[in-house]
Amino acid sequence: MKHTMYLMRFSFDKIVNGTKRIEVKLFDEEHQKIRLNDVIEFVCQDTKEKVLCLVRGLLVFERCDDLITLLPAKVFGYDNKEEVR
Repeated sequence: MKHTMYLMRFSFDKIVNGTKRIEVKLFDEEHQKIRLNDVIEFVCQDTKEKVLCLVRGLLVFERCDDLITLLPAKVFGYDNKEEVR
């Protein structure tokens, strides 16, 4: 299944250049439909550029701090955990 998500230029560019390998979203009703091997079409809000990404994993956390503690800052596109917060 294909999903479309709009991102600000900052995040979109990091996904395109490979420095951001994870996208964090609220696990609301819409995002609960995403499954492994689905495709997400990220669209830059400013330019309408698009990039397709394969969903290779899903993690669900009750608190953002738990996610930030578990994963390295680099997967979020940052150099340290304080920047992620």
